[in-house]
Amino acid sequence: MKISVVIPVNNEAATIADAVDNTRRVLADRDYEIVVVDDCSNDSTYDILKQRDNIKLIRHLENKGVGGRKGRRRSISNEKLAIGNSKVSSKQ
Repeated sequence: MKISVVIPVNNEAATIADAVDNTRRVLADRDYEIVVVDDCSNDSTYDILKQRDNIKLIRHLENKGVGGRKGRRRSISNEKLAIGNSKVSSKQ
């Protein structure tokens, strides 16, 4: 079963590369996708993410807040993981 990891971000340039790399390491032996929802960051978060391979990147042009970032869950799997504020929670 494919796992979708949804990472909501806003101005996370300092931490997003590590978050993506750590997620890949944890799920290296699984079938997964990483979906990052950038909620109108005004730092270099979006530019950093554009350079990353094998992630789905969704960008809000207007800030939609935490609910908006978490609400844009575009995935193909039945199993999801959501990451926010450096914490991981699983939902099915």
